[in-house]
Amino acid sequence: MWQACSLTPQSRERLAPRRKPPLTSNVRPQNIHGEDLANELAALVLQGTKRATTGSVWSFEAEGKRIPKPGDLSVVTNWSGKPLCVIETLTVEIVPFSEVTAEFAAIEGEGDGSLSFWQQGHRRYFSHECTRAGREFTESMLVVCECFKVVYQPPTGSAA
Repeated sequence: MWQACSLTPQSRERLAPRRKPPLTSNVRPQNIHGEDLANELAALVLQGTKRATTGSVWSFEAEGKRIPKPGDLSVVTNWSGKPLCVIETLTVEIVPFSEVTAEFAAIEGEGDGSLSFWQQGHRRYFSHECTRAGREFTESMLVVCECFKVVYQPPTGSAA
């Protein structure tokens, strides 16, 4: 997974869209986290520390959203909805929660970057998400592991 998120010239050419991809819906952190955490995650994206994200397959289905695919573009916003940058999806892998790797956890860039930290935080998040939807979290629950890169960020101090 780590190499999949580090583009070589050959993989960049292979992943390059044949046509300009559509801009997908905004990635709005406030939909999934509290204000402080949402703004912290957005800042990690801007810093280049956070280069991946994870969501449950069933939440995509329940919201009627398609699973991201390489070449998709998304706008990352802060809690208040201010656009911060545009990201491009590089890779997408669907795996059981229990099979997320330490390499992916490090790329997601949260906390200390360890698999243990990733599992604790995401187990808590997915358990809460499942409870709200009348579901039960399991270690075999399928999750979408998406790697991305920032492709546009306004210059510091510019009005958005």
